[in-house]
Amino acid sequence: MKQFLFLLIVLMMLTNVGYSQTVQDSLAMVALYHSTNGDNWTNNTNWLSDQPISTWYGVTVSNGSISYIDLWNNNLSGNIPPQIGDLTNLVVLRLNNNKISGPIPPEIGNLFNLKDLILVSNNLSGELPHEIQGLLNLQRLH
Repeated sequence: MKQFLFLLIVLMMLTNVGYSQTVQDSLAMVALYHSTNGDNWTNNTNWLSDQPISTWYGVTVSNGSISYIDLWNNNLSGNIPPQIGDLTNLVVLRLNNNKISGPIPPEIGNLFNLKDLILVSNNLSGELPHEIQGLLNLQRLH
């Protein structure tokens, strides 16, 4: 039943986000929500609703893809999911001032367009994944 509900939510999102929004982006956002305890965020307006992803709190869509995620100080807890690396057009990722724990997933190295990676003031553990070295557009890492 849970798998059916999950699939139904994803399908509803895909029918409302426009033609250019990818399945990959949608699934990555669902994974981010669930892995960081989205039901308990300070603001989760429109997340996992039938509204376009561009209306979800803290999300900006440009040219049909997610380009900007800003969920700072929003009571996120849990881990950054490996699916974050599927948001290949992401330019800014700001998850600072939360309660995120665990390591930064190596899949973050797939975000070749990333310019700002702001994760400061969390409970992250481990070393920076060496894959970050491949982010040639990265201008700010905190």
